[in-house]
Amino acid sequence: LAELAEEYSDNIAHITTRQDVQLHFVHIEDTPALMRRLAAAGITT
Repeated sequence: LAELAEEYSDNIAHITTRQDVQLHFVHIEDTPALMRRLAAAGITT
């Protein structure tokens, strides 16, 4: 997750009060690749 935050967002994985993770400032064109990599790691949205 940290690697994906560095590669696709602002280098920070934001943890919410509901214990979710948000990646801010992901470019729209990077979204499909990011979603595939999250799924490969067993992380769903």
